[in-house]
Amino acid sequence: MLSKFFEKSAQKSSIFSSKASFERGLFIAILLLLLTACGPSSISDLRVVGEAETLKLATLLHKIDTKDDLQRNLPKVKKSYLRIAELILQVRGFPEAIDIEPSAPSDQLFTELARLYEMPGCRELMESAQDEALALLSR
Repeated sequence: MLSKFFEKSAQKSSIFSSKASFERGLFIAILLLLLTACGPSSISDLRVVGEAETLKLATLLHKIDTKDDLQRNLPKVKKSYLRIAELILQVRGFPEAIDIEPSAPSDQLFTELARLYEMPGCRELMESAQDEALALLSR
């Protein structure tokens, strides 16, 4: 009687495991499709995404008024620098020429960086936040 119970349990678990592995495989396939299909397809698309990321970073930095604020927000700043670095790497993959016209978001970012660099101790924190992104770009 116990052996029949264990056989039925084993059959059920193998059915569930094959269904679960199928679902996992389907999920991974859909995820890969979405990740490859949703990326920027042209240099102008990358510029739009880059300007949006630059504006996000400028907005984040605008909210920072002290060194303590910067320390609390440093993980977000690092992530933003990494996203921008990844976009720069994608731009390098395009053979077409790029016009280097500064945009309003890049001007805003420049202003916020200059403001933060003037605060005592913030320059070092900002440079440490940029380290990982710079290492990614120098590969």
